[in-house]
Amino acid sequence: MKKIRKYLVDMVDKQIVNLPVGAEILTFQTIDDDPYLWAMINPKEKRTEERYIEMFGTERPIDTGKNINRKYLATFQLKMSKWVGHVFEKLD
Repeated sequence: MKKIRKYLVDMVDKQIVNLPVGAEILTFQTIDDDPYLWAMINPKEKRTEERYIEMFGTERPIDTGKNINRKYLATFQLKMSKWVGHVFEKLD
């Protein structure tokens, strides 16, 4: 049986998030401007793996070189600063 869990993450351009092996990242959103990632996980899985998360603000440059592979996760807004970010998982 799987469960959906939320993970508090940092508000930075690039970061590594340790998730249970095989976790499926579902989305990224904020709660009171705190950033969270939601993933469907096997709660019995004790091993973790590093997942690479990148955030880009609107109009910020994004390296799209031919060897870079990303999966779009979500677009979110910060209420206090009116900043809009776009979140990807870097797959390579």
